[in-house]
Amino acid sequence: MAKRLKKDCGLKEDEKLCAIGRGFVVRDLPKTEEELRKYPPFEFETGR
Repeated sequence: MAKRLKKDCGLKEDEKLCAIGRGFVVRDLPKTEEELRKYPPFEFETGR
């Protein structure tokens, strides 16, 4: 998702920009396929 926001929407992943509505921050989500595969089944669907 972060990759898509950067590429397609031109947004930057930055705390300060996020605070003023001009960027985004990804928190508590896996950032790689390897990290995602460590999640228990259905955990990704339910959120944390």
